[in-house]
Order: sequence, then C-alpha cells, then structure tokens
Amino acid sequence: MMTTQGGLQPTSNEANMCTNDNGSQLGTRIVDEIMAGKNVFFDLPDKLTGEIWTLKFHCIGAQPGKEIVTVNIDKAYVAFYNVVYIKSKLGYSGRDFLFYKKRCGIDRSRLLALDYIHQEEAMLSDNMDERKISFVLTKDPPSDLEVSITPIKRPRQRTNVDEETIEVSIDAYKEWLAILQHDNPETDLMDDFREDTIKTYKEWLRHQGDLPDILLYERMKNKPEDVDIVEWHYMVLYFGSEKFQKISSRNSENRQKQRTKHIMGYRTFSQISFQQRDPETGIEPTDLSLWMITHCKNDEWSEEASRGIYENAAEKIAEKIYQTEKFYLTREEENAIFQTTFKETTGCKANRLHGHGYLSRYPTRSQVMESKFLEQARATVATNQKNIELESQVQLLNEKLACEVAERERILQEKMQALQEEEEKKDKCLEKK
Repeated sequence: MMTTQGGLQPTSNEANMCTNDNGSQLGTRIVDEIMAGKNVFFDLPDKLTGEIWTLKFHCIGAQPGKEIVTVNIDKAYVAFYNVVYIKSKLGYSGRDFLFYKKRCGIDRSRLLALDYIHQEEAMLSDNMDERKISFVLTKDPPSDLEVSITPIKRPRQRTNVDEETIEVSIDAYKEWLAILQHDNPETDLMDDFREDTIKTYKEWLRHQGDLPDILLYERMKNKPEDVDIVEWHYMVLYFGSEKFQKISSRNSENRQKQRTKHIMGYRTFSQISFQQRDPETGIEPTDLSLWMITHCKNDEWSEEASRGIYENAAEKIAEKIYQTEKFYLTREEENAIFQTTFKETTGCKANRLHGHGYLSRYPTRSQVMESKFLEQARATVATNQKNIELESQVQLLNEKLACEVAERERILQEKMQALQEEEEKKDKCLEKK
C-alpha cells in the first residue's frame, strides 16, 4: 500500500485484484483486511459491539458489475479511516469525492461530504436507526446533492382480532344529511347537484374531523418549486393553525372596513413616492400629491371617498396659503394639514401616518432633523448649480458683448478710412483743375 499526499492509493497489484473481483467478493476481502489490521491508520478495537452495520458504496464510473460494493461489518469498525481505506481499495484517490447519504424525507436523501474525522460522529448519528450507510464515490462533483432513495418501510400495525372494527359506509354522509335535514329543515346543505354535493360532503368531513388532513394533503401537492418540502410542510401547518386563521379573519374584517382603496396594486407607497421624486432635488411628493397619484388615474378616482379627502385637503391648504403673508407653505405644513383633514373626513382615530400604506409611521425627531438636513443640502447644491450656470451665462454674454463692440469698432474704422480715402481723392481732383 502506498500513501500519497492526496490519500491512500492502491498499488498496481491491488488495483488488479479490484478489477478481477466482483462487488460481493471485493467487499468480503476488504472486511478481512480491515479486521486483520492492514489499515495502519485504524487501531483495532478491544471488543466488538455485536451490531452489524451495512456499508453500501455506489461507485460512479466503475466497471459493469462493480458499481455497488456492500460491506457488512461490526459497528466498532465503522470509522472514518476505514471508510477512507475502502475508498482507496475501490480505486479512488484522496482528491476524489466521498459522500454519505442522509435521509431528509420518506424517499429523499441529501449527499453530505465526508472529508474530516470529526464528521464521523454525525455520520453514525444520522444512520443510527437503520444501521446502514450508503456512500457515493465519484471523480467529478455531483450536479445534484439531493437524490431519490428507497422509501422507509414502516412496520405493519397488527390489529387485535378481538377488537370490534367499524366500517364506514360510502353513503354515510347521506345518512348524516338526512338526519340533519330532518332536525333542521332550513339548512342550506343539499345533495341535488355537484356543487351542493361537494359543499355537503366537505361539511360532513369537517363534522367527522377528517377535513384538516385532506386539506393538508391538497396543499402539500401545491408546493412551489423554490421552497423546500420541510419548509412547505411547516407553512401549510401554520396556515391551517387556529392562530393564523384568527389573524387572517381579523385582516379580512379590517379590509372590509377600509373607506378608501388605492390603485397601485402590489407596489408600495414608498416605492411610488421614490419614483415620483424631483429628478433635480430628489424631493419626494407631498402627502396631497402622493394621495392623488395613488388613488386617481386618468381623472378617475378609485371611489368618491378618496376624491373627497383630496378636495377637502386641497381647499384647506389653499385657505392657509392665502392667510399667510408669504403666500407659501412648507412641505411639513402641507402634510400636517393633509393628515388632519384625512382624520376629519374619514372619522379615523388611529394615530398613524395616513396615505403612505399600512406600515407607515410618523418619523422620529432624529429622522425629521436628518430629512431637513438632507433637504437643505440638496437645496444648497441646487442653488450652487444654478449660480454656476448663471455665471457661465453671464460670461458668455460678456464675451458676446465684447465681440459685438469689437465688431462695431472695426466697422466704424472701416467707414472712417473709406471717408478719408474719398476726401483724399476729392482733394487730388481739385489740385489737377
């Protein structure tokens, strides 16, 4: 046996032995070698446990007839270094991949890498009930770490022949319905048409206590592809719990009490407000503007209550502007008037921020200060930008004016020179005469 940096490697003679043996003979021979102490990395146990474990190795890429090698051995010999020894005997190096299967459902298992000795305890614990460990040996990394396995065989429950068995008739729900209609003639449960039969049968299942199990099974079949089966099972149980049903009923009642409805669908108010911000200053719309954006489209309001809130708030804001000397209101003042008008119009007593979605809250003092600081900073930047643009425009005007003055002086000089030349010509003509 040779030891390399990558792990135990079989010699040429050992490799030939692996080739000549089939899976069953090879497994028996490897057990004999381990129990004879040929694995120098494993100390022989003082005594055996009496528990026989089955180690099943799936050798991917092996020759036909040698894809599966089974080893039956005492639990005392089920150790990390012995598994690595078997791996080397099967023709795999330390650089190749070694996994063991951990059951994660009735017929599914997950491949867990076995690379270090400290993983030995978890490997034994995961397979303690079955006393069987399935390994996967491969030279290439697997594409899927979750594979199908043989379903767990549950032991049949023996029934006491002396016990009285109860057989439920297929028409038991009809008998139950006949008694119900006799006792309560005004019941709406019937068995005339398909929809009536489904409704009646479901009510009978609920009466029998079997409906929750059936609904659970139906919901499990609708598992989304990106959700783990265990997570979905927990979610289905939670959705059917009494706690969740109470919350769901309360939310349904609250939705029925809503006086106004927005038109934004699944998008949040904060998202809409951010999208409608000023591209230059980054300032988002006021509460009044946001209310119109989220409740009115193409001059059509979602309902009259939303229109009434907007018109009342806009009227009060306009009155407040005329009452001030500067004919101007800050964002905070406009938003405060909108919030007050909303409560007065709807009669709402909830002390929360309205018109921003159900998760909105009044900003804290630090958030208000930070918002004011950012707004002032944005205003300063915008002012500086405008000043730079004005300075650039003034400079261009000055340059243009200078060019015009120079052009006028040039034209004047040309005219004066032309006049002077004309005078000189006249003088020469007079001298000749």
